Amino acid sequence: MNHPRVLALIPARGGSKSIPRKNIVSLFGKPLIAYSIEAAQRSGVVDRVVVSTDDEEIAAVSRRLGAEVPFLRPSELAGDRANVLDALQHALQYLDETEGYRSDYVLTLQPTSPLIEPEQIKRGLALASEKQAESVVSVVELPHRHHPHNIRETRGDETTRFWMEPEHYRVLNRQERPAFYAYGNLYVSSWELLALRRLLEGERNYSFLIDPLTALDIDGPEDLALIELIMEARARRAS
Repeated sequence: MNHPRVLALIPARGGSKSIPRKNIVSLFGKPLIAYSIEAAQRSGVVDRVVVSTDDEEIAAVSRRLGAEVPFLRPSELAGDRANVLDALQHALQYLDETEGYRSDYVLTLQPTSPLIEPEQIKRGLALASEKQAESVVSVVELPHRHHPHNIRETRGDETTRFWMEPEHYRVLNRQERPAFYAYGNLYVSSWELLALRRLLEGERNYSFLIDPLTALDIDGPEDLALIELIMEARARRAS
């Protein structure tokens, strides 16, 4: 596939219990959502950046940053129990029905991952194109203490045991343990996979490893403070 058409979708609902107005809270001098919008813009491989939100203020901020907000998301797709897949499908359906627009790939970015890098977006799209993939996901390797062989569970009798107890005691050398990975900071999905099959990851799914720092996600105030410290440290090194 030569020069695939790429739509970046950023779901950003207005409600947040952990940090009020989280998606536009100030982080190192910018609204939080600015970082994902700018990463998509600076990647050089994204044709359109669309924000899906139910909130007028988030919509106004996103437009000032150069993103498109062609609709406001229905309230039933923006509550605490709303499924992000429903919001993504709504956006794709709206663009298809109102503009006849379909992309080759959909890049899904979370505004709560502000350390994402444009080069990671380029890498994800290049891998998707090279492999003619249904999907690509960035990943981070699970640290040793979070490896499935080392995870414990509490059982019905309230005792705590290793979840994979035989494997834990059989494989003692960490170098012998198979690597496991967790979601990083982006999805690349074909339009058909996401719009028609309602999946972010298909059978022909590929991944690439990223720096764990760039996968940090803002959930509560402590995360916001930590990432601001990281940004301040980077700014000092660059000056």
